[in-house]
Amino acid sequence: MSAAKIKIVSRWNAAAVLFECDAPEGMESGLYMRHALEKATQARAYLSDADLRGADLRGADLRDAYLSGADLSGADLRGAYLSGADLRGAYLSGADLRGAYLSGADLRGAYLSDADGKPLPRATPEQAIESLDKVRAIVLDDEARLNMGHWHGTDEWRGRTCAEEAVCGTTHCLAGWLQVCTTEPALKTLEPQLAGILAAPIASKMFFRGDSEALEWLRDRKYVAETAEAEVRAKARAARKAAEGGAA
Repeated sequence: MSAAKIKIVSRWNAAAVLFECDAPEGMESGLYMRHALEKATQARAYLSDADLRGADLRGADLRDAYLSGADLSGADLRGAYLSGADLRGAYLSGADLRGAYLSGADLRGAYLSDADGKPLPRATPEQAIESLDKVRAIVLDDEARLNMGHWHGTDEWRGRTCAEEAVCGTTHCLAGWLQVCTTEPALKTLEPQLAGILAAPIASKMFFRGDSEALEWLRDRKYVAETAEAEVRAKARAARKAAEGGAA
């Protein structure tokens, strides 16, 4: 009996197969797409415009995956490793990104929406550094203001400015402070981790680290060098993709 085939197809044409592999014996069918997507990522397959709607991708290793234009609406990406992934123009409406690792991911043009379907703002690398510098100044002025054990202590921050919150004695984690200090009203209504990712994607890898590690990262402004490195990697990926596409 031949093994079942798992196919990743185009969102625009279900007959266009972008990647295909065998389903492992005994694997639950709900995990088929995660398995196929990890295999495709390892094979450096181009999955532009892939149809991944509603896929269970929890904890998937999708580092450096080519997913530009993919339809990931409603996908469960909790805890997925998407560092360095090409998500340009991807459709992520309703996707669950809690705990996802998005450091260095290219989200340019990606569609993330609020509850009303309106697109959410994404920071440029320059804006992300500016936001992190603001949080850095607040935290280093009084290190007790940073508590990586919770997103927000209470919801009272919603009625205060960033400056007011900094002097009132409350604590937040790194993503929490990014949300408190954002100037984008839409980000204040989101789940804190997603708000932090949109305000400073380079910081996402730090959201589940301890206080001392986060403090060191801020104190040394490591995010500046990491942002530059991420930009270099993004350009290298684009060049490699263009070269590999031309050779195909």
